[in-house]
Amino acid sequence: MLTYKEIEQKLNSINRPDIVMSSAIEHTDFLLTFVNDLKPNGIIEIGTYNGISTAVFASITNHVYTYDIAYRGAEFILNLFGVREKVSLCVAPQEQIDFELNVLQTCWGGYWKDKLAFDLAFIDGNHTYESVKHDFELVKFTKRVLFHDVNYEPIKKFVVDELNVKILSFEGNFGYWEAE
Repeated sequence: MLTYKEIEQKLNSINRPDIVMSSAIEHTDFLLTFVNDLKPNGIIEIGTYNGISTAVFASITNHVYTYDIAYRGAEFILNLFGVREKVSLCVAPQEQIDFELNVLQTCWGGYWKDKLAFDLAFIDGNHTYESVKHDFELVKFTKRVLFHDVNYEPIKKFVVDELNVKILSFEGNFGYWEAE
């Protein structure tokens, strides 16, 4: 597993504010600790952005399937941290992402369950009420979902007010749902 110090040093060394936002570095310490404590086998991530959280997850788990509607340089970050081989990156229109996640959800039993051992999802995609609700429906089969930016009103409306998820540390920026 990567350490916060390793992540911070590597990200600061590249001096690329177009790729690395300071808030992304700050969030990695929480993600490392919280996700490592969950001990996931595999993670589905919606909203790759620049791949920093993807790299963190890949350092903790066996495999990360990450989806985004736009390519923003994630390959650079994944290679920088040496985790590229543990990541399946899909950059595609929303309809294709929906199709792929529906296939994963449909094939979750039997043969595929052992091959695709997802037991955590991370939602950090489009920040609208409708999108977060839609993304949740696609990945709730993992039985555990971590949400980012739950202090943002459209996300809060679904995640906090409707799902009644547990708000986690870091200024209420993360929420966690687990199936009963």
